This record gives sequence, structure tokens and C-alpha cells, in this order.
Amino acid sequence: ADRMLVSTPDLLEIVPEATLSPQVVEISKFESLRNNIKTNKVLTIAHAPTRRNTKGTDAIIAAVKNLQTQGFSVVLDLIEDSSPEEVIKRFSKCDVGIDQLLSGWYGKAGVELMAMGKPVLCYIDSRFKKVKADLPIINVTKRTLEENLIQLINNREQISKIGEESVQFAINNHNVDTMVEDIL
Repeated sequence: ADRMLVSTPDLLEIVPEATLSPQVVEISKFESLRNNIKTNKVLTIAHAPTRRNTKGTDAIIAAVKNLQTQGFSVVLDLIEDSSPEEVIKRFSKCDVGIDQLLSGWYGKAGVELMAMGKPVLCYIDSRFKKVKADLPIINVTKRTLEENLIQLINNREQISKIGEESVQFAINNHNVDTMVEDIL
């Protein structure tokens, strides 16, 4: 091959001669879904695991149940076995999304959520933070997830602020038109 591309920085450790080429979306497709980045009365969290054991889904379910038991107003929309169109529809109704808690970088779900102006919670490995210094993702682990969700519940204005930053980040870093042109 004349050039190899990888979509996540951890893969550069396996293929150091590759070029990091982030996942892309058609940004214009998400403009009508931004809903002025408003929030629901009950903090609505979306999570769409492709495989639960690689995303930390059990820990996410446990954290939300624990917060509900403590009286926090929060609900989890666990999106599984759904069409891509259904996933996008349900993402558009959430306040925030959780991508994953294990692998150390965000994926397509995180990109789509950011393009809609939804804050993303995701584990970002410290080795990769330098890749995108302006990454608006809320860095969480299994141990910090509840604390981060409580902060969002208690400071709803933060959701709108991070949502706006997320849209701009998605436009700058994941827009198919711009990224394909850069790669070519």
C-alpha cells in the first residue's frame, strides 16, 4: 500500500507508519437534529453499544441505577439491535451520550453525538490526550462516571456549553467533506 490509515490513535502503536484519519460523518445531516441543544427535565443519557463487554455497558447501567436509587432524576436509553436511523433518532432525544468506558478513545457514536450537539462522556486514555487538545469529551472512567453525571445533573447549563463546543469540534475534525479532501 502507498499509505495506511487508522481511525484511532491506539492503532498507531500497532502500525506506527500509518496516518491517523478520524471517523467522518456528513455534518449537514445532523443540523436539523440539534434542537437548539435544549435539555430534558430528567437527564436522559443515550448509550448504543455494539458489544456490551467492550464498551463498559454493565458499569454504565449500574451507575445510572445507583443514581436513581439515590433520588437523582436520570434515565438511560440503552440502544441495542437498532437500525442506524433509529440510533440517530434516539440520540437526538437525549441530553448526553456515553460512548465507552474501556478502550481509551471515542468512536462513531461519539462523533454522531457531537455532531448533534450532545456532550459525550467517554474514557480517553492519557496517552492520547495530546492527539486533540481541544477535544470537548468529558473524560470518565467506571469509578468517576457517577460523579460526572451528578455534575451534569446539578449544572444543566454545562450541557449546552459542551454541546456547542462539541458541534464545532465535529465540524472541524469529522466533517466528511473536509477530511476526505485532506486525506486526498
